[in-house]
Amino acid sequence: MSEPPKLEPIADRLTFPSSLAFADDGTAYVGESGVPFCDGAPEGRVWRLAADGSRELIADGLGRPLNGVT
Repeated sequence: MSEPPKLEPIADRLTFPSSLAFADDGTAYVGESGVPFCDGAPEGRVWRLAADGSRELIADGLGRPLNGVT
């Protein structure tokens, strides 16, 4: 039997991530739902995730629950 694939996190410190999408160049985008669990942001947000682990907030104040980021 072959070894199962190794899984590695690509981001942390997100609050209730509800969507994940990838651009043609491989850039990852993650949407946070905006449902305020555990002191989460009360509105939806979208982050651009870089390969080096950094991220950039590209949309904030979106209606909740945010889902279906494409």
